[in-house]
Amino acid sequence: MTKMKGLLLPGLFFIAQGARAALPELPRVFLDTNYPLINGTSCAASTTAQFSGCLTTMAGANPNLNHEIVLTAGNTFTGPFTLPARAAGTGWIVIRSNALASLPAAGTRVSPNDAGNMPVVLATNVGGGNAMPGIEAGPGARNYRLVGLEVRPASGAQTYGVIFLGSGNDTSLSATPIDIVVDRCYVHGLDNLPGRRGIALNGRSLSVIDSYVSNWKEDFADSQAVMGWNGAGPFKIVNNFLEGAGENVMFGGADPRILNLVPSDMEIRRNHFTKRTSWRSQAWDVKNLFELKIARRALVEGNIFEQNWDDAQVGFAFLLTVRNQDGTAPWSAVQDITVRRNIIRQVANGINISAADDLETSQQTQRVLIEDNLIENVLASWGPFNRALQFLTQPTAGIADLTVRHNTIVKNGLLGFSGDSTNAAARHTGFIMQNNIGEGDFTGSGASNGNLTLSMYYASPTASPGNVLVGSSPGSWSDHPGNFFPSGASGVGFVDYSAGNYRLAAGSAYRNAGTDGRDPGADIDALNAATSGSVSGSWGPPDTTPPTVSITAPSNGATVSGAAVTISANASDNVGVAGVQFRLDGADLGTEDTSSPYSIAWNTTLAPNGSHALTAVTRDSAGNQTMSAAVNVTVSNIPDTAPPSAPTGLSASAVSSSQINLSWTASTDNVGVTGYRVYRGGVQIASTTVTSYQNTGLSPQTTYTYTVSAFDAVGNVSAQSASASALTPAQSPNILAAYSFDEGSGSALLDRSGNGNNGALSGAAWITQGQYSGAASFSGNQYITIPDNSSLNVTFNFTLTLWLRRASISGAWEALYHNGTTSGSWGIYINPSGSLLFSEFGVNDLPASSGITDTSWHHVACVKNGDAGANVTFYLDGVSVGSLSAGTTAAGGDKQIAGDNWFNSDFFNGSMDNLRLHDRALTLSEIQNDMNTPIGGPPPPSVTSAPAKPRGLRLQ
Repeated sequence: MTKMKGLLLPGLFFIAQGARAALPELPRVFLDTNYPLINGTSCAASTTAQFSGCLTTMAGANPNLNHEIVLTAGNTFTGPFTLPARAAGTGWIVIRSNALASLPAAGTRVSPNDAGNMPVVLATNVGGGNAMPGIEAGPGARNYRLVGLEVRPASGAQTYGVIFLGSGNDTSLSATPIDIVVDRCYVHGLDNLPGRRGIALNGRSLSVIDSYVSNWKEDFADSQAVMGWNGAGPFKIVNNFLEGAGENVMFGGADPRILNLVPSDMEIRRNHFTKRTSWRSQAWDVKNLFELKIARRALVEGNIFEQNWDDAQVGFAFLLTVRNQDGTAPWSAVQDITVRRNIIRQVANGINISAADDLETSQQTQRVLIEDNLIENVLASWGPFNRALQFLTQPTAGIADLTVRHNTIVKNGLLGFSGDSTNAAARHTGFIMQNNIGEGDFTGSGASNGNLTLSMYYASPTASPGNVLVGSSPGSWSDHPGNFFPSGASGVGFVDYSAGNYRLAAGSAYRNAGTDGRDPGADIDALNAATSGSVSGSWGPPDTTPPTVSITAPSNGATVSGAAVTISANASDNVGVAGVQFRLDGADLGTEDTSSPYSIAWNTTLAPNGSHALTAVTRDSAGNQTMSAAVNVTVSNIPDTAPPSAPTGLSASAVSSSQINLSWTASTDNVGVTGYRVYRGGVQIASTTVTSYQNTGLSPQTTYTYTVSAFDAVGNVSAQSASASALTPAQSPNILAAYSFDEGSGSALLDRSGNGNNGALSGAAWITQGQYSGAASFSGNQYITIPDNSSLNVTFNFTLTLWLRRASISGAWEALYHNGTTSGSWGIYINPSGSLLFSEFGVNDLPASSGITDTSWHHVACVKNGDAGANVTFYLDGVSVGSLSAGTTAAGGDKQIAGDNWFNSDFFNGSMDNLRLHDRALTLSEIQNDMNTPIGGPPPPSVTSAPAKPRGLRLQ
């Protein structure tokens, strides 16, 4: 998570007429966070010791009863406190303020004004370094509810988080905490002091409701109000104030430690996302209001996102940018995301969606719905570009099934911008845009407004009718008929544009002009109802009136057949219908329909012939729901026994030593092709719904042979395609930078790897007596700086090798290499005792107990293989001298050879030769090859004197 100021990748949106994009699946679980009735034991605590004792006692109490720990409001409880493991059961432990009756009722958000009725739980420094969490859920913790607590760092304490629901380092799902609720809590950082995040969500069934999470900010690092990366979900984040400088809420940013985990089933509703504008004149890194880097089945509804500007990034408010962050989670995906009835305002840029990770292997972004949102005031006063929407292609993929409908986008610069790759195989597919009102042009990287942009970045795009494109030229859209082109906002017919009332007036030319008979643009009444309390956190009396629903087609007793029978329903509610889910024999049929008219196309060939019951379940935003009366129908189809045609044109291409990409021509079927099976060596390894597949995790220098078959909905399978083979190449050392120190004159250090990572000398001198030929000599405060480059920001897997000779045994700290200025960035040192040391600034110092204590030439290699909890291994003169347990490193900022650019001190005194940086963990034989091979030439024919061997080097 490094700074990316000025980096903007392109993207856009549009539609195919008559196309049907697959809509996203909603969360499969919505968590019930009703307050439990206490029927067990109550334990009162007014001191830290009493609180700890109550935790121990309650954890051992009957797990099927609801117990409580009651903390005295106004008293301070000094953490860290760990929520203990409990036996499985249905009972809860509620940890609450004794002044709960003086706090807002459930369903109403607390504020800092309520702090006087809350106990204070402190995150404090323990043994130096950053503060421990005030409250942490340990492995096996379950069924805890935190109610009415103020949780913050102690005065002067810098923290990575004050509430950790899961450490983020668990490697099995069963170890993560489950069923924990943060309810009406005030979770905040301290003014003028960095704090990384408020709440970490790394478990199962975790909720943050009615809370105020504020003042989380940091420089040279991302900070969040709420963040999760190693939890499966479900998650509920509802009716909160959320304030963080980096990303107010983010899922991702670090790879999950649990294999194949994707945080899923997120309900993010009725929140206020904002940043305090005083931060614009301060040093904190500001990026986005909301970001999903790895997520599946998220509902983002009824939120207000505001006040985001150009700083560490260009100020997009809302990001769906899939990231295999550390390169270890190729399953990373952002899929099935519903974004509806939100307001985005006072920002530099609006929504940015990327089709795939542009740096590491990831899954394709699929099935995103953007509906009934208002985006306004995307203005230059907040930063450059002012793009309301930006959708990114990548060389390997476009976004699949993106639907943009009934949104109002006003007072902005560009409505949309498209790119990044013009590769025909990576265009957006299944793209639907209907019934929006938007100001500004649709342009693309290297393409003008309208026709050219759409033809360059979209697969056979045709604009669906019903969009009101304010200020755009009809001639630019000649290939896309059926839209409307008022010259300015005054021509739209808003009720009051200047005052922000974007309903269409009765006299507007566009009333009921949408393709569905509704007004184009957002349903402002439904939007206002969904966001009416998002800023205040108060929603008035609860809505307890259920909606009504009835199926209107097919009729009861009908006989149906075929692949596209329309099921439709009427639904109504006193406030508004949130959606209608159709069911077949009690099981969900397709995804929920969230806009009227409510209907679905039913492929009856997937159901056995005979009698079936159709029902519809409707719900409103308050959670009330109703099931319709059943409609009984008879399915009568002629059985489909014809398989699809065999796929043709299979090609296999090795793109790396561990990955082969496959593509083929689509099959045909008498009803329809459902998907494809991929075989390697005659054994099925995967199935997919698209005509391409990325096979990862392969071995270098190995030939793999593939075939593909197609299948239809009833299970008919085609013959396998003709085979295709590819040979994976040998794994290369992946050198990021290589410095021979042979320049001999001048102040430039040249990168011999060809990657252009050249450095600049600051006082260092060239000498001719290196390990091989020339070398650089350092004395006092001399060093070499390499400008920041993202390719050098290695944190997860890397190897650094170099030759060095100490000028004297000084008893001082001496830096060999430092990888940046970010908190947590890593460096390699010789400590005062001569030991090699791997340092993670602000995290860990990992020394060896002995090291280089003479003035001979020595070869040093440092290998990091993995993230937190994994190993850093030192090699001295080609011999392994042990491993250290490392934390999670960071990188960013200029690099420094022979100096420490954190403190501008700890300079190396001696000579260096042949320094290499690789982006993976080298093997011992590869390290020895580095040691014995000069950069740019073969190894010397003979060695006149052997380098000194390590003497008794041990690791602490």
